[in-house]
Parts: sequence; structure tokens; C-alpha cells
Amino acid sequence: GTEIREIRYGRHGRYCARDGARERGGKRPRLTKEPRARALPPWRACSRGERRITRARTRSAIARCTAMRIVMKKNSKAVSVAPFILLVAMVVWMGSAECVSSSTAPQNEVASVLSSDAAVDAEANDGGVVVSDDGQSTPWFYHGLEGPGFKEVATEGNYSVRVYGATSWVATTISGKGMEKAGNEGFMRLFRYISGENERKQKIEMTVPVLVTVTPAQGPFCEDNFTYHFFMPEEFQDDPPKPTNPDVFLDNQAGMTVAVASYSGFSNEKKVAEHGSKLFAELEEDKQAFNDDTYFWAGYDSPFRLINRHNEVWVKLTKFDEA
Repeated sequence: GTEIREIRYGRHGRYCARDGARERGGKRPRLTKEPRARALPPWRACSRGERRITRARTRSAIARCTAMRIVMKKNSKAVSVAPFILLVAMVVWMGSAECVSSSTAPQNEVASVLSSDAAVDAEANDGGVVVSDDGQSTPWFYHGLEGPGFKEVATEGNYSVRVYGATSWVATTISGKGMEKAGNEGFMRLFRYISGENERKQKIEMTVPVLVTVTPAQGPFCEDNFTYHFFMPEEFQDDPPKPTNPDVFLDNQAGMTVAVASYSGFSNEKKVAEHGSKLFAELEEDKQAFNDDTYFWAGYDSPFRLINRHNEVWVKLTKFDEA
């Protein structure tokens, strides 16, 4: 002889009736009733079957709330962990590469000893063994990893001039984002490629540098483009595995002469622009012919390397006149 109103779960962990009154006594929900003849005690306000249905609905509501809280906690954990995914991937990448390079370092040092300028030019054009300006040692900032061969032909003020031979890279382009956000996305695409996301499902050793081609926007409504490159190891220079991701592509770069400005510490978009501007200004002052449509940033270090960090900005020279 009573009407059972809707029971809902309160935000303070109590059961409440539709009118919003807080439940004070115990965990059993208080039922609002409208007796026809006389008022009945709460425990006789409805039949046994109706009480059973009410309890089942209450338990169902509690289960839904509990499930929702679990999902929210999982989502919050996923969001909090997301910024560290890139760092973990880079640690694994650099760690595995350093383990491999430590066992092959003596062989690389012997193989990199060159006896003449002609041999230096041959190695630079081949793109395999890395040589420095003295033609006899691997650059310290490669940290024993494999990278593109080059010959340093001059030092002018605050920059040096290098000649790189034709090389093969794997690359991906990110548009419409800042350099740091584009770097996270681009790095993960290329990292998945060398981890086996290719037609051969082959894992490829990490190399240096991580090279970024920066193409500034040509107008106020255009977007900046960042193309991220991983250098292909010597064994894959002639026949690299094809990517399965349509956003990743193989890039065969022709030989080029670049002006290189180096700086230490951790890099960011502001520092890249600052050192790039200084390099362009110095090249104009020296009346060197260069390509001003694009420039490059080269990074050589894991994010967890705290000292002896090395960064470079490259500008492609169309013609170099040695003073």
C-alpha cells in the first residue's frame, strides 16, 4: 500500500531519497512512503519482493559507481605516465646501442685510421666510418655509435665547414606543431621503425645524430615543417627495409657541404632558433652563399646524459669560398 520512490547514490557515500535528504541511519536506504490508510514502520513499508528489487537496484548502482571510479583511476594513471613514454624509449634505445658499441669500439677505432687525404675523401663519400678533421679519430660526441662520414675542411670564426657524402636515412615529417611536440611524435615513429615496424620486421641499431630538417613557414597562415631523420647503419645503406607506416619514408640524401655551429647543454626550440640566427648572420657577414629556406638541427645525446652534451645547427652551403 505504499509508493516506492527512486533511490540514488549520494556523493558522500550515503543513500539518499529523491528529495535529497541525507541518510543518517545505517546502510539500509530509507524509503519515502505515502500510506493510504495509516503509516507503517519503515521495515513494513513495502512487500518482501519489492524490498528485494530495491536492494538489487541499489547493489547495481554501487557496482556502476565503483566501476566508474576504477576506470577514472586507470585513465588518470595513463595520463600521468604519458610524458615519460618517450624518455623510457630513448633510454632503452641508447642503452642497447651503447652496449653494442662498447664491444665494437676497438674495431671501429682501428678501421677509422686513415693515412692520406684521398682516403679521407673516400670515407666521407662512402658515408660509413666517421672521420673528424684530423682524419684519424672518431668524433667524441658520437660516443662510439655509428654515424655519417664527413670531412671537416675549414674553421671560420664560430663555425666549421664539413663535407658529407651521399647517405641513406629513414625520416618522417610533422607539420603544424612546435618543435618539441613534433619531436616526441617524430621520434616515436622512427623508434618503432627501428624496433621492427618494417617489412622485414628487422630490428636496427640506433645511430647518431637525430637530424631535424627545419622548414620555416613562408607566410603568417602557413605551418612550420619538421622532418626527423635516423641515420641508417652501414649494413643497410644500400638496401634498407621499407617502413610499414605510411608516415615514415626512406630518404636518400645527396652529398652536401654544411656550415656547423655547435653548442652544449640541453637544447630546445628557443636555443635552436638562437644559434641558427647567429650562424646565418655570420655566414652573411663572411659573404658565403647558403640555402636560407631550410636549416638543420643535430642532436647526439640521450636525455639522461647530464654532462658533455653536444648539439649542432647546420646550414647548407651552395658554394664555399675559403678565405
